[in-house]
This record gives sequence, structure tokens and C-alpha cells, in this order.
Amino acid sequence: MTTNTSSIQDSHANHNTLPDEDETRALAGVLQRIVQNAGALLEVSNCSIALTDATGCTVVTRAALPNLGRPTRHTRFQLNEGVAGWVAQYRIPLVINNTRLDPRFKRLGETPVGSMICVPLIDHNEFIGTLTASSPAVNAFSARQLHTLAIFAEQAVLAVVNARRAAQLHAILTASSDGIAIIGDDGRFLQANPAYGEMFAVDLEQLTGAEAADLFSCDDDCSHESCGSLRTVQQALLQRQALPYTEIELLINDASRSVGVSVTPVPASGKPLSLMIARDVTAVRDAIRVRAKFLSMIAHELRSPLNAIHGYLDLVLDDIAGPLNEQQREFIQRARAGSEHLYALLEDLLIIARADSGQLHLNREEASLEEIITNAREELEITAVDNGISVAIDIAADFPPIYVDSIRVQQVLRNLLSNALRFTPSGGDITVIARVRCSEPASPQETQKEWVEVRVRDSGVGISPPHQQRIFERFYQVPRSEGGHGAGQGLGLAIVKMIVELHGGQVLLESTPGQGSTFIFTLPYLQP
Repeated sequence: MTTNTSSIQDSHANHNTLPDEDETRALAGVLQRIVQNAGALLEVSNCSIALTDATGCTVVTRAALPNLGRPTRHTRFQLNEGVAGWVAQYRIPLVINNTRLDPRFKRLGETPVGSMICVPLIDHNEFIGTLTASSPAVNAFSARQLHTLAIFAEQAVLAVVNARRAAQLHAILTASSDGIAIIGDDGRFLQANPAYGEMFAVDLEQLTGAEAADLFSCDDDCSHESCGSLRTVQQALLQRQALPYTEIELLINDASRSVGVSVTPVPASGKPLSLMIARDVTAVRDAIRVRAKFLSMIAHELRSPLNAIHGYLDLVLDDIAGPLNEQQREFIQRARAGSEHLYALLEDLLIIARADSGQLHLNREEASLEEIITNAREELEITAVDNGISVAIDIAADFPPIYVDSIRVQQVLRNLLSNALRFTPSGGDITVIARVRCSEPASPQETQKEWVEVRVRDSGVGISPPHQQRIFERFYQVPRSEGGHGAGQGLGLAIVKMIVELHGGQVLLESTPGQGSTFIFTLPYLQP
């Protein structure tokens, strides 16, 4: 959907992200106040702060008295000489009672200097500069004044460290390919990095100070499914709530874009803030769609010859081409079972492809659950007989009809039965149980709900807890060391979960190693 950038552009504010010049200016102001306060307490008219430059070999004056309303003259001192060099080397304060008698003092300018104090600025054992005070008188400074200047030095270190951290953060935000924005407690953008502005095609000057929720609004009469995701983001911003990673579809500069966003409340010392991170995943979305289209095309191309194989095998089994002896019939039945297995694999690939491309939909109809279960069992009957496993169905004869996508529910049962057969040893048994359950209302305002509950229980090896947590993930396979036989593709249970949740139900697993497993899925009981 098209983002509402017009409201953002109309709400132009005279704010912007904090550039490097403003950070430097802010630090200079803090340092200037420090030297002014230090000079006032020490009752001297000459006080200065010098910081190391990028090379680390030179200190440069950043704030000084007297100021006289003029910019500070950036005097440079080499660290291998003079007072600054000595303080940088030994990292201890230096008091010179008479500068005329101390060779470390180098005279600069015409201002007379009789005595001076120089205190190092140290951050985590790193020398970052000096704080210096001087007087035209000899022996002008006491131990108490040295202690006072050391306190101001600590303030200067804190100011420099905070400024450098802010500069590093600014550099990181500027270099980040993810869009990052900070939103105030009033729901307006405070700051955003360049990537955020580029991602949403909005100028940063127009973005800062604008309502954040306006960027994710869509037309009131819009019924497009992507509007639901936009409203979710908008609601999270309006209510100052956390929002986990959510992908939204946007139309930006007449191009369809897919953007993943998350919102995280940030507790601050003042007013609470929110951090929004956005990532352009259009390339990933397009790659998934291309892959899904390819899988769908391959599956469709293979279905036609498979249907022909099924048809001719069924004709042979019906003795259309003449009677079969017992061995021939067994061979044909096994070929038919193999083609059924291949057809089921194609169906799994198709449903994955449709889900990835957003084209997975249900075709609900009145259906008999008993018939659905029976058909699923018949598809795997030969496999069960070969493995010596019995498959029983426990469902009431008068079980009411249900309103579901019968093809998809049969796919759910086929996948669950196939999984049970793979983890049940010879001589075991599998039981499919179906019941209608009633859930108690959570509040007096709610009504009682009915659910169709289907259990697929086996007497197999069971599944250990670490694997239970991941069993419904795509392409995840329980290792053969767990006792299963026959290799799967790791798609069956992921598709079970997908179809059941698409019906509005849920799927659960109960399993104890060595005692078998029970897969339970529920569907809302919707009468035709």
C-alpha cells in the first residue's frame, strides 16, 4: 500500500539529525563552561583545555580563558616536549611554582606566566588531553587548588567521553543499511538515520518532528490485506507498545516494496522513547516468490504424468487389460503406492509454494470426517502392512458433518499417519481418534465453543524433548539415532501446522521417549 508521505511532508519541522558540527559545537560549549568555572574558583584569568587530535601525537586547545567573546585559538602542542609532553608521559598532575626556573615550560604569547598547574585527562588509562591553569604570580597555587582542578578535569573527561560516544553512535547510524528511527513519547520522530529516509523516500528534515503513525496509514476504505499489517504498526506506535518483527507491503515511488519493521520501547531517564528498526526485504521477498513460482511450475508439470500413471495402474488393477495373477497384482499395487507417495510429495511442495507466495487459500465444504480419515489410511495401507503395523480408526458412526477443506485436512492426516508409521516398529499400532469437544468460556460474556479434536496416537519410539521443540519447523528431521526408519523431507509436520492454523485451529504434541507419541490437532466446529 502507498505510505502517507504527504502528511509527513506537510509537517516539516526545523529539526534534523544531529550532525558532526553540532556535536563539536556542543562539546566546545561544555568545555568552555568548565574552564570558566575552574578559572572563577581558582581566581585566575588563564585556564585552558587541550585534547589529543586524531594522530594521538598532538594536543590542541579546545577551550580557553580569557575568551573575550572570540572563538578559541586552536594552539597545538607536541606530546614529545613541554609541560603537556611530561604530563602525557607520566600521567600525573604537574605544579610549576616558578616557570622561569623550569625548563619544561615553553612560553607562548605575551601573557606573563609565573606559575601553573597542568592536570592530565585520563579515560580508562588513555591520555586524552590536559586541563591547565596559570597565574602571573609565582607560587600561586596550593594543594587545595590542585584538588579543585582535578575535579574539573574529571568533568572534562566525562564530557569528552560522552561526546565521542555520541559521535560513534552517529557514525554507526549513518553507516547502517537498516533504517533506524527514535520516536518520542508524543509519537513524533526525534531522529532518523539516512537509510530510514531513503527506505521510505522521505527527507529527514521533513521526517523529524512528524507523527510516526502517519507514515504507516492507508486509505480508510482500503480492504487490501496488507492494510492489516500497516494498522498493526500504526496501533503499536499510537499506543507506545512493543511490536515484534513484522513485514509490511508498501508502494514507494510507484514501486512495490517489502519492509520488515520492529518497535521497541526504550526506558529513558527523562521521557520514554521508542526505537524503530526497518529493513528492506524486497529482494528476499522476490527471491521467495521466484522460488515458489518455480516449485509450483515443476509440481504442476509432474502432476499430469503422475495422474496418467495412476489412471493406467488403476485400470490394470481393475483387470481391464486382462486378469492378473497374485504376483502381478502385488507388483502393480506397490507401483501404485509408490506413485501415491510421489503425488503426496508434490502436494507438499505445492502447498509450501502457495504459502510462500501468499496464495494458500481454503476451499471449505461440507465433509465427512470419517471418510477423510479412511481415505488417508487407505493411501498408506500398503506401507502399514509391509511394516506389520495396524492402523485403527475410533470415530462415532453418527459423527456430524464438518465444514472444512477436505483435501487439506486429508493431507494433514496423511502426513501425521506417515510420520507415525516412520517411528513405530513392526508389531506396533496406530489409532486415529476423533471427538467433538466443548471449551469452557473464559468470561460470562463469551459463549461455549465446540472444537473437532483429532488424535493420531502411535506406540512407537517417541520423540525426545529437544526435538519436540522443533518438530514443526520446515525441513527439520529427527535423527535416525532416535529410532525412526525411512527418510522424510522434513515438510510433513510443518504443513500440518500450516493447514491446521489456516483453519483457525492448533496442533500439539504429547510424547514420551519409549512410550509413543500423540499428535493432536483441533479445528473450530463449523457446521455446514
